[in-house]
Amino acid sequence: MVYPDSFCKIELQRQDGTTWKTISDPAAGCAIALGFLDPGQTVVHQYRLPKGVAVGTYRLAMPMPVPEEDAGPEPELQTPAFKVYASSD
Repeated sequence: MVYPDSFCKIELQRQDGTTWKTISDPAAGCAIALGFLDPGQTVVHQYRLPKGVAVGTYRLAMPMPVPEEDAGPEPELQTPAFKVYASSD
């Protein structure tokens, strides 16, 4: 499996009623090389919330890893929702 652009496509999403709105788009560039994982292998990636993020309920979303030859649409993986209680100014 290949993780497209490694973890550069991570989106921060904020819950707005029953929908999720993207707050920050993935970075245009990324210093992390294309990543390959073996079955059962895991990678920990730290994500820093942008400064001044509003109080609310959030999640992170990223494209699901796909076989190299697959050109179909990318489903998303999402983290469990988490709450921000104070701004990170």
